[in-house]
Amino acid sequence: MLIEEVLELAKRHGATDCEVTWVNRSGVDTTVRLGKVEKLEFHNDALISITVYKGKRKASVSSTNSNAAALPQLVATACAMAEHTEMDKYAGLPDRSELATTSHDLCLDYPYSLDADYAIKIAQECEAAALEFDPKINNSEGATISTLASTRSYGNSAGFLGSVASTRYYLSCTALAECKGEKQRDADYSLTRNFTKLATAQQIGANAAKKTLARLGARTIKTGKVSVIFAAEVASSLLSSFLAAISGSNLYRKTSFLLDAVDQKIFADFINIKEQPHKLSGIGSSWFDAEGVATRSKDIVTAGVLNTYLLNS
Repeated sequence: MLIEEVLELAKRHGATDCEVTWVNRSGVDTTVRLGKVEKLEFHNDALISITVYKGKRKASVSSTNSNAAALPQLVATACAMAEHTEMDKYAGLPDRSELATTSHDLCLDYPYSLDADYAIKIAQECEAAALEFDPKINNSEGATISTLASTRSYGNSAGFLGSVASTRYYLSCTALAECKGEKQRDADYSLTRNFTKLATAQQIGANAAKKTLARLGARTIKTGKVSVIFAAEVASSLLSSFLAAISGSNLYRKTSFLLDAVDQKIFADFINIKEQPHKLSGIGSSWFDAEGVATRSKDIVTAGVLNTYLLNS
């Protein structure tokens, strides 16, 4: 296997440790606007990333050329770079005891052959559902459908080698509305692992129209202290900001506002945040992480209290 070849090459070049990620991806992206095809792209690519360690020095290289003939030069370059990098006492692979040893079928791979004509038809129907929903919907920024099939393989010199195949299917529509000189826009989308679980074109188009119409006539409110309910789309961005604040890289650089906040109350009592990496067909599910460490369920926040940070090795 290609990863095993890279690990052996790195060893020959004097690396004390090495880790390799190899990703293969293929799919189609189709966008329709006002009934006409604006974009139709097929893609099929690969990316290999190699990190080598020489003691506490490390260097990383990546390439879209995963041909076996190109690997020796890529590894040699990484090893040469490692000779000149700063020493980092924290550099290194995870402890062997933390590496995943049991694979799990998390139902992430649902291959589906979506030809260009069918993709265009779905996008056109989605946009039409929005434009026909209400006379106030007078324009569109288009409807997009995309597919992605990928295989992520990872291996390191500590003995881990694993691979996960997965698929993603995405459908979205953005509608524009106008009433009494006021203009608004909004969108709706569906993202799933399984194509058959994707919301229908009619549902996405109608929802995009409804959300756009709901924006018309919005008013400002007086300044005050009130309870706020965030829409799901906004809530996810708030969660992303929180996760960034408890990530190891930001904590290490001391750029997080949640530095030294473990065991402190940072949310209201009703807020609980749990990581569930083994959720079947989950968009972020995996039985091993980016370092080959076994994933597990984790209570990040309980009753508003921060329990842990998100750290790598």
